[in-house]
Amino acid sequence: MYSYFKNRAGRVAVVAGSVGMAGAAQMCAEVALADGAGLVVLYCLPPVYPLLAARVAPEIMVRPVASYADIHEPHAQALVIGPGLGEIQPVAAESLRRLAEEFDGTVVLDANGLNTAAAYGWKLQKNWVLHSCACFPCHCAATRSARVNWFSALG
Repeated sequence: MYSYFKNRAGRVAVVAGSVGMAGAAQMCAEVALADGAGLVVLYCLPPVYPLLAARVAPEIMVRPVASYADIHEPHAQALVIGPGLGEIQPVAAESLRRLAEEFDGTVVLDANGLNTAAAYGWKLQKNWVLHSCACFPCHCAATRSARVNWFSALG
């Protein structure tokens, strides 16, 4: 009998991707999977869903949401917001802020997540990790080699 299954290996929710920047969302979700997450859920808006669903590793669950306010992830231990989101409008920024503030686990703001937090004056929380490109693969080998072990939050 198996006593270990994907939800016990850690669940990561990723809010990422937009038209023209789907690669950042794909890399982020696939690195979470490669780093040992048992279950990775990639949330995106409908315009980019078909592209991401066709591109990411089949183990990653891609879920389209009409609004970021529709995301509810009570079982995830880590939440990533930002890679490839692009420019965020005020209503979407408020939904993302609420999602991050209400999340009990580790919140990683990366790339456009950092830009959005700065642009809209989000109050930083103690469970938030802020680091552009340090947590996930990026185009810079130096920052990739200095990647933060954010996944330790999964225990």
